[in-house]
Amino acid sequence: MLGRLSPGQQAGGVFALLLALLVLTVRAVPATPYYERFLPWIVARGVGLTALVLLTVLVSLGILLSHPLNRSVWRQTKELLVWHRYLWTFVIALIAVHVVAILLDRYAHVSLFGALVPGLSGYRALPVALGTISLYALLLTAASAAYAKLLPAGLWLGIHRWGALVFALSWAHALLTGTDSLALRPFYLFLLAVVAVSAAVRYWMAVPRPQAPQARKGDSPS
Repeated sequence: MLGRLSPGQQAGGVFALLLALLVLTVRAVPATPYYERFLPWIVARGVGLTALVLLTVLVSLGILLSHPLNRSVWRQTKELLVWHRYLWTFVIALIAVHVVAILLDRYAHVSLFGALVPGLSGYRALPVALGTISLYALLLTAASAAYAKLLPAGLWLGIHRWGALVFALSWAHALLTGTDSLALRPFYLFLLAVVAVSAAVRYWMAVPRPQAPQARKGDSPS
């Protein structure tokens, strides 16, 4: 079903579903003064961290799928590529919910322009700017793959390889904007380690060289 929709329609549908689930969850929780005051921030933080986890999986999977062994050894490449393509849809939808929630938080002082224009946020301008830039970079890398046939040969791949930078910016954004970053340090280090191990496997795993055919007995040397 998802394959029949455009990337924009996929992200929009997932965003609507997540937003509906979020509204139902909020309505089901009893209201308290603390809850009402910090709800937008709690939602923004929780959804943002979930997006970071999925982005970690997305980037790590993309790194591993780019290994040359995929062409001959990894039989599940096509199936994994499907997951790789759809993961970004969920990441984009979660980020959209994250941005909406933070805009509704009147204590964060992140305006619409502050969320969309790097450096204009009233709350921790530099870390928020890193998140904004990472969002635009994610959209660019996703669009380059979705519309690869419209681009010059090889250009989409060159753009797509910047996905690791998207993760780095998003990781720094999450670490520097949250007031709970110290308590979540092991969580952040774990996500960083996942991407680092994936990169190590991709760039340091030996690729077997094709062996020359052995000469049979009785064959004269050429």
